[in-house]
Amino acid sequence: MLCTALGLMSGTTLPTDLSLTIDGGVVVGCSADLITSSGGGIIVRRLKTSRLSLKETPKARYVVMRMALQVAHPGASLRFEHVSLETGETRDATLDNRKLNTELVKLKEIFAGIQAGKFDPRPSDRNCPRCPYFFICPSHGAIRA
Repeated sequence: MLCTALGLMSGTTLPTDLSLTIDGGVVVGCSADLITSSGGGIIVRRLKTSRLSLKETPKARYVVMRMALQVAHPGASLRFEHVSLETGETRDATLDNRKLNTELVKLKEIFAGIQAGKFDPRPSDRNCPRCPYFFICPSHGAIRA
């Protein structure tokens, strides 16, 4: 695992703590595992100590990372990779611009809802019984005893 990790350290290492200011002055921070810059552009790597999943799903923090890097390094090509330190396998996970914009709109809507005080409960047979607020949640219509 260490040999694989050391092999990824080529190029200039960039700071891994990133932040992005979204509409309404909301500052969103995130941290990447490894960000390097070389002649080919900027590569953000998500390091995993296990094998890669068959499908690595994109997460909101990946959108924040990419947008923050686009603001900090305008015009630079950006690539996002998942790397298994166990096997050395790498998988490209770069979102295309259309998907990136869709995810950014979702993120803005979420923060606009939070700023507006919208915290509507979403009842779930799977998650609700594990919730510490299960007995007093307004989604049940009444307090459970």
